[in-house]
Amino acid sequence: NTIILAIFWYLIEFFKTDKVLKLFSHLIIWISFGLLFYLILSMPLLISYYYTQRVEYIDNEILKSIFNFQLAFNITMYLIYSIGILWTSKQSK
Repeated sequence: NTIILAIFWYLIEFFKTDKVLKLFSHLIIWISFGLLFYLILSMPLLISYYYTQRVEYIDNEILKSIFNFQLAFNITMYLIYSIGILWTSKQSK
């Protein structure tokens, strides 16, 4: 939760500066968006996974779907990171 608040606070402060005109030329913005995407979508999933472990009769399909969603969120986060690295390295040349 504190990481999400820190990212929101950073983005609010970033939008108050002149750097907003070149928003996607900063790597920290790409990392912030990727991490924010991952944390906002995976937090409810991880909480539900924590509470489904306590249930005696858990369907394996539910656990597989939680794993697949988590994998998709991870891949998307690292894809955003990779796009950000490529985009900012292209801008700096």
